[in-house]
Amino acid sequence: MSDEQIPSSERTGIPRRQFLETCARAGGVLALWPGAAGLSLARMANSSLGKVGAVSSQTAKYFTPLKGGEVKCTLCPHQCVIKDKQTGKCLVRRNAGGKLQSLVYGRPAKVALQTVEQLHFFHFLPGTKALAIGTAGCALTCLYCSEAAISKQSPYRTDNEDLSPERAVVTAQEYGAQTIAFTFNEPLQCFEYVIDTAEKAEAAGIHTVVHTSAYATPEAMRELAGAVSALAIDVKAFDKRAYQRLTSGGQFDQMLAALKAAREKAHWLELTYLLVPGYNDNTSHLNSMFTWLKQNVGADIPLHFLRFFPQYRLLWARTTPVKTLQATREKAFKAGLQYVYIDNVPGDPGEATFCPACHARLLARITDPARPRIENLGLELPKGRCARCGRLLLGVWK
Repeated sequence: MSDEQIPSSERTGIPRRQFLETCARAGGVLALWPGAAGLSLARMANSSLGKVGAVSSQTAKYFTPLKGGEVKCTLCPHQCVIKDKQTGKCLVRRNAGGKLQSLVYGRPAKVALQTVEQLHFFHFLPGTKALAIGTAGCALTCLYCSEAAISKQSPYRTDNEDLSPERAVVTAQEYGAQTIAFTFNEPLQCFEYVIDTAEKAEAAGIHTVVHTSAYATPEAMRELAGAVSALAIDVKAFDKRAYQRLTSGGQFDQMLAALKAAREKAHWLELTYLLVPGYNDNTSHLNSMFTWLKQNVGADIPLHFLRFFPQYRLLWARTTPVKTLQATREKAFKAGLQYVYIDNVPGDPGEATFCPACHARLLARITDPARPRIENLGLELPKGRCARCGRLLLGVWK
């Protein structure tokens, strides 16, 4: 049964998501961290009501028509061959009479006001706000998915807002967000939406960033990287079998090719790695990753280690010990990487930015729920220079 044939009585959306935070707090470097106490969400002014199963029919990019009315989607390594009125593995790219359509263009299932730190950007406009957008759908099935309520759902079953690229820009302006961020699910699945929003946002002086798994063809990854202001790429694992296991069949080599393609075109890039005990914490694999990153991405690209908490299909797995994160971070430093973070353990020294030359602590990230913020201890802006030794830190600081 195709998604459009699901009876309306059986379409169950995610719980009603009210839209954006009414954030009156101001002042230079305030940051809203995940789980911050008192986070209040309110519906966007003048927004149309969201609607379960509200989808778009935007013509998609990256497909090849085939005989018999089928199409081949060429956006990601799955290369799905899709019959008429069916979708690919991602659930959001649909064959409509021999043409591929995006069902999620301008139809986000989740919208929130966050800071770039929540999106795992530590060298990109620290402390600033982002309008974070996510749609239904994902090409991968990660065992630890934290957004399965939308990423593993058809857009016919999610509660979708009407938020065109133009309206996304206006909304970001209304809420004082310097950035529009595509996150939560896999943004590659709403590729056309991201590209068009980035174009409209750039014209209005607003940045667009993407947090992605980079599970795409190199061609698509180059286009995405060149269109947006910054990318945060989730590496997931650095071994073929471990990657396949965690992503339920993803192709590790294809991800690496896309990562290299992204590095060629990205205006700014940061990397994340969720450290899952027993799955992707093998010392040999991590050492191989450090070497590969130095050779193919660069020692000065920030790498974020994240603590795993049991969720989705790994409810029985162990939470990552903080000592493991700290030891892994030290190994990365010893391997020659210059900016290595632990960014979801409140109070850990690994959340701070240090000068790679004189080791002065330059940015302290304070995660106190009562007043989360970033404190500048010695980073000269706007260039991002260490006040103690003059070392220039790569990043987008203004």
